[in-house]
Amino acid sequence: MSRLVKIRLSGEAGDVAGVIDQIGAGLDVADVSAPYPNRREDGVRRYLTVVVPDTAPTGDPDGG
Repeated sequence: MSRLVKIRLSGEAGDVAGVIDQIGAGLDVADVSAPYPNRREDGVRRYLTVVVPDTAPTGDPDGG
């Protein structure tokens, strides 16, 4: 069973788009929002929904 993870990215529009491309190269991106202007800083924010495959590790990365 796949799981969904919501991600918020914030930064300069071109940088955010580049990170979205990199995430999409390794994971299934189910949804990407339009860019919204940041409220308190320069740049934009975008929201992604990523499908995490069943084979992905779960739990605390520190083993706790």
